[in-house]
Amino acid sequence: MGIDWSSAWAAGQASKTAAAAVEPTTTQAAKVATVSATTTAAAVKPATTTAPLITTIESDVATLWNDLVGIANEFTEFGTPTIGSGEDVAAIGNIGSAQGSNMIKVSSREGYEFTNEFINTSGESITVVIWNKAYSTTGFASDAEANLGSCVAPKTPILTFALAHGASQIVAFQENSQIGFCQATSDIAESGAFATTWGTCIPGALVPLSIHLTYS
Repeated sequence: MGIDWSSAWAAGQASKTAAAAVEPTTTQAAKVATVSATTTAAAVKPATTTAPLITTIESDVATLWNDLVGIANEFTEFGTPTIGSGEDVAAIGNIGSAQGSNMIKVSSREGYEFTNEFINTSGESITVVIWNKAYSTTGFASDAEANLGSCVAPKTPILTFALAHGASQIVAFQENSQIGFCQATSDIAESGAFATTWGTCIPGALVPLSIHLTYS
């Protein structure tokens, strides 16, 4: 048939040898896969099964006394100032429109003419309460009563904020805001007001006001 059987046999043997060199047997492939999987698992598995320690840090954030929220607590800018009336004890200053918008919490004195800074130097958290001397049960300045603000402050304050020990808060006021303030307390006078020491001021009555106040 003209076939060189010796050459054909030799070529077949050479082909088998080359295939064996590049393709591992099924057993060899399984071993390679097992080694690879084991190496990968070792890389991602924690060195220990002991749970990490969790450190709990006590929060020093103060909370409002008796959840006493002021009607101006969420205001971030002044409202329209209202026109004052009366004199002396019967005086009614600017109470803001909306009522209470004559005072706002701010992060800096810059840009504001009248500010007070409250700093808590006591050994505990406190709540500062601020009110307008005059207060309107309807919210309109025309209905404001000259001296009602302090009487309703324990239940309906204008502005409240909590101060942790060592914390401070700056409050800005509009001109002619006749305000009072104190630390919230469970002691209540017969008038309904807080039975504790108050502070008062009238921004713009004489000169620009910037008072640094400390509670201790």
